[in-house]
Amino acid sequence: MGSNAQPGDMRTWISELDRAGDLIRIDKPVDPLTQMGSLLYQSREKALLFENLPHGWRSLGQAPANIRHAALAFGVAEKSLVPLVAERMGQRIMPHMVDDAPVKEVKLPRGKFDLTILPVHVAGQRDGGPVIGSGLVVTKDPDSGQRNVSFHRLQVKGPNKSGILLYPRHSWKNYVKYQKRKEPMPVAIFIGHHPLYYAAAATTAAYGLDEFEIARGYLGESARLTKCETVDLEVPADAELVLEGHIPPHYREEEGPFSEFQDYYVTGAGKNPIVEYQFMSRRHDAIFKNLQNGSEMEGCVFHKIPMCAAIYRRLKDVGGGPNVHNVMALPGIFGLVVQMTPRAYGEAKNILLAAL
Repeated sequence: MGSNAQPGDMRTWISELDRAGDLIRIDKPVDPLTQMGSLLYQSREKALLFENLPHGWRSLGQAPANIRHAALAFGVAEKSLVPLVAERMGQRIMPHMVDDAPVKEVKLPRGKFDLTILPVHVAGQRDGGPVIGSGLVVTKDPDSGQRNVSFHRLQVKGPNKSGILLYPRHSWKNYVKYQKRKEPMPVAIFIGHHPLYYAAAATTAAYGLDEFEIARGYLGESARLTKCETVDLEVPADAELVLEGHIPPHYREEEGPFSEFQDYYVTGAGKNPIVEYQFMSRRHDAIFKNLQNGSEMEGCVFHKIPMCAAIYRRLKDVGGGPNVHNVMALPGIFGLVVQMTPRAYGEAKNILLAAL
């Protein structure tokens, strides 16, 4: 993408879906707490843009709804998607800082924003409440200052409080370091951006690798970041909405259950940390991003493609370079199909063992 091109964001993505005939605009009133989850769960082929939500909000969901949408986001044919992502995984581009940030058009300190009036939807009937599934959480290692960006579910608990599921990966590793210092961990959560930012956050990389570099390796341009107002963190300048806050050390509350990507209520419910928010910034006409979970839903599409690409990269090097054509995870990402032409008897078995 050239330097004068419009940066990829959620607005450009909505336009792409619209041009492809893959966007349904819903102008009838929809209740996020009782209706939106059902509509998103039924929409396996099209993205949904809700244009008539409480408090004047709009919201995008099921975008990408399927592998075809993921290929559209990467600008490639469906059969070439995984090999292309595998290639771009090694093309990281350093982000750069900017001051002209659309996400800073409206600045709201604590007391001036209320999480409970955002159009956060209830995804499943047994969920503990409305959960922000589309928030990408930015944290830093307090020792090295290295950034991390990752998915975390955020159960809305009040005007300026949410739960957070910190499973034992990179954000948790950062949090443990803050806990040992008895300090709250600063977080910045951005909601709504181009789907390749979400794909980058879903990419399992080595600890210390900046997902903003991966995102722009995917998009082919340098990430536009801007400084937060109340925490020492950076967020994408072209996001729709940002929440700034802290995770207190050694404090837990009941959180969950939540209808996770496996189609079962199995993950992480119980005593989990919380986030206390002190600042919100957003575009003046911000479009909220909702993310429906399930084995064939948007949340799984984000994780499926980077996982397939990482396995594809690995398999291409096994046994002197086998003739591997493609890799695709089944719904729920617990099964895998490898397309290959064996060069010798038994090679397929070696490839499957390497995939495991």
